[in-house]
Amino acid sequence: MLLVDTRVGPSSIHGLGLFAQQFIGKGTLVWERVPGLDLALSQEQVDALPERARRTVRYYSFRHVHSQEYILCCDDDRFVNHSDDPNTDGRKALRDIAPGEEMTFDYRKWDLDFEWKLSSTSVTLARALEDADPEVRHAALRVLSKVGLEDKTAVPRVAAALAVPYREVRYRAAKLLARLGTDAAPAVPALTVALKDEDPEVRYYVAKCLSQLGAGATDAVGGLIEALKDNHPKVRCFSAKALGKIAARAALEPLRRVLDDGDKEVCDAAVRALSSIATAQ
Repeated sequence: MLLVDTRVGPSSIHGLGLFAQQFIGKGTLVWERVPGLDLALSQEQVDALPERARRTVRYYSFRHVHSQEYILCCDDDRFVNHSDDPNTDGRKALRDIAPGEEMTFDYRKWDLDFEWKLSSTSVTLARALEDADPEVRHAALRVLSKVGLEDKTAVPRVAAALAVPYREVRYRAAKLLARLGTDAAPAVPALTVALKDEDPEVRYYVAKCLSQLGAGATDAVGGLIEALKDNHPKVRCFSAKALGKIAARAALEPLRRVLDDGDKEVCDAAVRALSSIATAQ
């Protein structure tokens, strides 16, 4: 429950925010949990709710880093937005807060659900995907690879992450793009380059993504033909599938050579690809 005078108003950070209505000195207690007023829900209780209610609870609560309970505040504290440079720690003021100033705290320190929340808006998402800190980019891509990407205008930003020197960031970006299906088409140039990534799992998701694009991956034909020689069978398999869906005539001879591949799935993919190309002719 809030212990200081506040109001809810439009926020430059995101949607609505919580603003101080009084001067709040550094160290002032601004919130404390009051059992019976502030709800504490277990994961099981949240999972038992209807989908709409479950999403509402998840959106307006914070999942406590220690108890792992979803804390749903009884008052306007639920409108407090995230900041990388907050003026509260969720309970106390970290510095003096002037009347009219928006009150914030760092979700990453207290909220186990921070990744989902920080990826829920296009502005915050864009900033996270371009952040100089690889841990921030990784956190955003990790959750998006699980829940998907609603804002498809962010695809080029995700594709740009395929070129960073941090393996986990490239891996999460490739995995997310593979989840997007044909919506990943703007990423083809970056995906083509990433077919030569040093990490086999990155190359696997890149090839898998290209295999879903059909003719949209035509510009990647040269890279996919080279990928038929990859030492990872899944990369060879999905590269063959991609070439078949593109109906790339230039891939006929390379695909015939793959018929002798020691991996059955790769051979089967090559057979189907050759059939698709023949049919397209």
